[in-house]
Amino acid sequence: MTHTLTLELPEQVYETLLKIAKRQGQRPEAVAVQWLATASESQLDDPFEQFIGAFSSNVPDWADRHDEYLRLAISPEYDFSGKKGVRGKYHRAYQQGHTVRIHEEDGAVTTRYFTLEEGAVLLEPDVREYFPDSASVNQALRGLIGLSLPD
Repeated sequence: MTHTLTLELPEQVYETLLKIAKRQGQRPEAVAVQWLATASESQLDDPFEQFIGAFSSNVPDWADRHDEYLRLAISPEYDFSGKKGVRGKYHRAYQQGHTVRIHEEDGAVTTRYFTLEEGAVLLEPDVREYFPDSASVNQALRGLIGLSLPD
């Protein structure tokens, strides 16, 4: 079942919506539905919901702003400014496949080897900025196929 919802969007939000829709080869309405679905899922899957009312705090708005407070508390641990990283350092190795070892509580180690599935293509980060999903890649490639001249 579906429902119709009419929204009035600020110009800046609408322009952003149009740009993303164009980049993804979708209608703005479809992108908006994806945004709403993602946002609503994150609201429903609050890992701290089970703790609401379980303890008292001197912070009056803790229940409403707990995500913000936690983000501020752990931010220093995830501040990588000033650290040197190499973009794409493991890209080629990942394309070849990778091994994951899972250490179980009982001491057992499970080893799994992963490779790209047949027909899968791994996009490099600079290309992925322009083609964020399969639909946009396929649309662009179909356009190129249409441009190709017969031999």
